[in-house]
Parts: sequence; C-alpha cells; structure tokens
Amino acid sequence: MKAFFLQNSNVPLNTWLKVIFYFSSDLQLYQMCNLIPELSQKTLILMTTKLRQKCVEEVEKMKDSVIFGGDVEMSNVEIDESAFGKKRKNNKGKIHQKQWVFGITERNTNKVYFEVVSDRKKTTLLPIIRKYISTAATIHHDDWPSYRKLSDYGYKHLIVNHTKGFKSKEGACTNTIEGIWGVAKQRITRMHGVQMQKLDLYLQEYVFRYNAKNDMLDKLIKILVC
Repeated sequence: MKAFFLQNSNVPLNTWLKVIFYFSSDLQLYQMCNLIPELSQKTLILMTTKLRQKCVEEVEKMKDSVIFGGDVEMSNVEIDESAFGKKRKNNKGKIHQKQWVFGITERNTNKVYFEVVSDRKKTTLLPIIRKYISTAATIHHDDWPSYRKLSDYGYKHLIVNHTKGFKSKEGACTNTIEGIWGVAKQRITRMHGVQMQKLDLYLQEYVFRYNAKNDMLDKLIKILVC
C-alpha cells in the first residue's frame, strides 16, 4: 500500500482511506462528494479510477489461473452472452452502440468471468469456453446455436429453451448468470451509462466485486499492499 500512496501522494493518507472505504462500499460518486467535501468531483473521479484500475489489474492477473469446474466435484457451470449498451429511453445516457459480453459462472463457488466479445459466433465463444471451463463440469446454457455441439469437445451440457420455460426437464437452468447480468446492467444504469470504451473497465470491476463478495474492503487493501 505504501508504494501505491507514494505514487498518489498529492492527497493525504487519511483522505485516501476514506475514498477506499467508500469505494469498497460501492457508493456513487455524488455520495462520496457529499461525504468528502474537501475533494473536488474531478479529484474523486481520478482517485476512484485508480482504484478501479487496480481491481481490473487483479482480474487480469487471475485470468490464466481461472478454471471453472476443475476443482469442484459435480460442478455446474452456466454460460450466456448478453448485449450491453442498448439505446436508452429518450436518448439519455452515454452508451448507444451494442456490445456483446460473454459470461461464465460456477454455482458451487459463485465465481464469475466476463469477456467483451465481437460477436456470438461459435468461432468466438468456443475458444473461451475451452480455455476456462474444465470438461469435468456440466455446462448449462440456452439454445443458442454456438453451444449446441459442446459434446463434440468432451463437455457434458444441458440446454434450456427459454420459449418453453426457465428450466428444462433435465434440470438445465441459466437463472444465475442471467441474475448476474441484471445486477451488472443496474450498476451501469445507476451511473447513467458509461462510455463504450470504458465498458470493459466497469465490467471487470464488477467481476472483482462479485468474486470478493462481502470481503471487498479486505481484498482491495490486499491488492494495494502488493
């Protein structure tokens, strides 16, 4: 943490500690402005951006070691893709293009992984699935064509057709990953949208927060110490 503050020493340590605490509590910028009146909004934006970048750096470090279904017996993994940035009501907000994001979550461990992707084609999604999901896991997904031949690659997978219900007769269900999408989009809506080029930054921050669960402050301090 000392190295971090030496690089950002223009703000007093006690003020930095306030910002870290409120950031870990997921307060909005306007709330922080009210609670830390000695800082301008511009300075708070710069400080929270630095913290957000530290979260993203940690997620990036973990990418090569994240394997879903590799360590948990009878692991159930859900996959899905979702569009971010649909045009908002009355043209308000900062995102107007559509950006696809691919997501993975493991029910047993509650881990989550997001990756911004150019499209939903099999050639785009399959390499991500094969890199991050063990063939020991059972994959739950909807009836999107890119997933239908996963068994050809050694995966056991279950398909839920959402036109017929939220859960298949075999027990396939993607409610967990869809709930995660919902919360991620609520966060962006709460920010009144984000610039498209910063979408991945905010999504990876959310991944860090989701995986940290109730230990956000502790996890944040640990990565600042390193």
